[in-house]
Amino acid sequence: MLITTQKSNFIHISQIFVELPLESLSGFEGSELISKQLPLLSFTEQDKEDAIAISELVGGLPLALVTISGYVRASGCSLTEYRANFSRSSRIWTEGNKDAVGSYEKTLATVFSLAISELSADSLSLLNILAFLNPDAVPESIFQKPQDYVNLEFLNDS
Repeated sequence: MLITTQKSNFIHISQIFVELPLESLSGFEGSELISKQLPLLSFTEQDKEDAIAISELVGGLPLALVTISGYVRASGCSLTEYRANFSRSSRIWTEGNKDAVGSYEKTLATVFSLAISELSADSLSLLNILAFLNPDAVPESIFQKPQDYVNLEFLNDS
C-alpha cells in the first residue's frame, strides 16, 4: 500500500511503515513525463525546452506535471503559451509556504491556482458545490436534467 501526504503531523502513523523518500524529477525527466501525457504528433525542440523549464519551475513534482499536461491538453494551448502564462503568474510559485513538505516549500494547492484562475464563474460555482459532496454519491442527473434550484440554474446553459 502506498500512502502519500503533505502533512508532517502524520509521522506517528508512518512509523509502522517503511518510508521510501521520493526524489523530484529532473528537468529532463519532467519533460519526458509531459511528452507522454500530451498527444502531440511531434514533440518539437521548443516543446522540449518549454517542458524542461516548466518541470524545473514546479520543482519536478510529478502530480504538478501531470496536472499541467492535462490543462494544456484540455485548453488546447501550447507549452510555450502555458510557460508564458505561468511566468506571468509566477508569484504563486515563488513565494514560500509555511506548510513546507520536505525540501519543497510550496503546497500542491499552488499547482491548481493557475488552472482555477482560468475557470468561468459558473464552473467555479459548480466546483465549490461539488467540493462539499462525496464524489461517489454525486448523481449524474445533476449534469443531465434541467435544474430548478436557483443555485444550479447555470447548469441548464449549454
